[in-house]
Amino acid sequence: MQRKEVIILGLVLLVSVLVGGGVYILTMQDARVPNGIKIATSIFPVYDITRTIVSNKAEVVQVLPNGASPHTYEPTVQDQLKIQQTDLLFMIGLEFDHLVEELVQENNPVVQIVDLSKLIDLHENPTTEDAVDEHDYTHEAEHEEDKHDEHEHGELDPHYFTSITGAKAIAQGVMEAMQAYDPTNATFYQQNYQRYTEQLDDLLAESMQATATLPYEVLITFHNAFAYFAEELGLEVLTTIEPFPGKEPTITYLAEVGRVIQEHQVTALFSEPQLSSAVVDALANDYQIAVYTLDPLGGGIGRDSFIKNYQQNVEIIVNAYQP
Repeated sequence: MQRKEVIILGLVLLVSVLVGGGVYILTMQDARVPNGIKIATSIFPVYDITRTIVSNKAEVVQVLPNGASPHTYEPTVQDQLKIQQTDLLFMIGLEFDHLVEELVQENNPVVQIVDLSKLIDLHENPTTEDAVDEHDYTHEAEHEEDKHDEHEHGELDPHYFTSITGAKAIAQGVMEAMQAYDPTNATFYQQNYQRYTEQLDDLLAESMQATATLPYEVLITFHNAFAYFAEELGLEVLTTIEPFPGKEPTITYLAEVGRVIQEHQVTALFSEPQLSSAVVDALANDYQIAVYTLDPLGGGIGRDSFIKNYQQNVEIIVNAYQP
């Protein structure tokens, strides 16, 4: 075979490989999202649970970046780009992720919104009076905090997503919404839901065993993010260091938290990675106790699934209270 023929044959083979590779890439993309469904989710737990249920039947994007707090979130241009042409928005509801909801609706008014709070028994949102036994705020301070609490969450506690009970409710809500939106794959979503809830049942059993023999059954958390989590593990949140997220507590309030620390001989306080720990660090220094970090959202290194984040939180509590 002459040199010219060899070159021509080689070019033909190269073009065939490139075309074949291009077809393969396109095929893989089509297989990843065969229905062209795009789902927006507000926070990481919803994102992780949604992608577990839908698997390769839809594209799932997370609007709130990892490490950000829904209480202080400010949308960016990148966030706006992520939510273009989304078909559904899965959200916690109860005003918790209202900033995400507003962002999505402004940029995509036809999006179908799924409020996942409808499938769980909700706790009442604690007031300042519930968080501590006494207070002597001024009338103005009380009024301002009441308005802040009402704006943030209303009367019901939206932090069910920190618990396994809440994760099951989210998974069920995602499954049912997808079965209605994409009935062709209804069985697929049902099977993924069943597998996932079995994993959650195992996780709860392991976690309850790990916390069953702790010398302390009480927590003082940074803000009221862990009431559902604590309840299902047989623990109790005594009070919180910030009565409302992102709002510094008064000196009077912190003095009352200090009284609770002393009365219950608390040995650890728990901060959150999404919010400043300055207040909790100062309080821990005043009473010479340790500070540990509980993550209500997850999504970081070693916490890249709801299950891993839950396991890490349980492990931190166990380590904090080990004799």
